[in-house]
Amino acid sequence: SICRNSYTIRFQERHKKTCPRLKTSTTNNNNDNNSNSWNKVTVRYGAGTMHHESVAHLWNEWNGFYYHDPELPRLMVRFEDLIFRPKEVTEQICKCAGGILGHRQDDMDAPVDGF
Repeated sequence: SICRNSYTIRFQERHKKTCPRLKTSTTNNNNDNNSNSWNKVTVRYGAGTMHHESVAHLWNEWNGFYYHDPELPRLMVRFEDLIFRPKEVTEQICKCAGGILGHRQDDMDAPVDGF
């Protein structure tokens, strides 16, 4: 989780209880809540730095490189789904690709109910 370990991502505002927050909680000159401001994100990539409007914009741009390339076949799976529902997710992926999960003895070592 980028909230627990931010790696090279830096948020304009960071709150432990509401991380990641898409909008800032800053107030304007009238002390009104200015909820229309994106919580900007800065990310270091090697020697360069990229600026994004929010963490949602970051992931849209990051995954967009894969999603919008018609030459690259892809299957995008959330890591959390593989961690918490490995059998169900793997079965669906295998089925989608035309395979059969469980036909090899090696497949029998997988945990039945996840971790």
